[in-house]
Amino acid sequence: MASHGLRAALCAVAALVAAAPSAHAQGVTAEAVAEGFVAAVRVCVASRLTGAAIADLAEADRAGLLPGDATLREFMEARAEQPVWTTQNGAGIVAIVEHAPAQCNVTAYGPRVEPVMAQVAAALQAAYPTVAVEPLERRPDALVQRFSLTVGEARISVLIDGGEPGMRGRRFRFPLLMAFVQRRSAAP
Repeated sequence: MASHGLRAALCAVAALVAAAPSAHAQGVTAEAVAEGFVAAVRVCVASRLTGAAIADLAEADRAGLLPGDATLREFMEARAEQPVWTTQNGAGIVAIVEHAPAQCNVTAYGPRVEPVMAQVAAALQAAYPTVAVEPLERRPDALVQRFSLTVGEARISVLIDGGEPGMRGRRFRFPLLMAFVQRRSAAP
């Protein structure tokens, strides 16, 4: 079950997305947004594994990312010291916020949730063969997918929470995806 903080974040983003124009109206396809979301989750995992900010990753590791603008920062309610990014193929629709050195969140709206979760699973398994993938959790109000990965002293958890229009408690017009990437010490 999601924490109160996660539910609050979902409610805040859902309210913002409800008023947002569709990705299609902005000239971005759902497929491009899905690719951007998958790439953003991969970058968040890579940065949290190394303990580095996204800006400190090698250029090749953050290819396709762009610094977020003031509008995206406001949309994501990010503080001035929190780096905000978007992807070239999902510009303004895929958002990355580095909330803390150990936490990186990705939000996107537009593409169908379950296929994107499968794409994230495939991408993480390709990059990190030891990633643990929990079964997809289907709830009346959300689809939830969890991943975990331990490399050296770093333990990375990824929680993806997504919803489709019409799901209980979802009041927006488009599918919404949120990924929460967290680093913890692997030591007991």
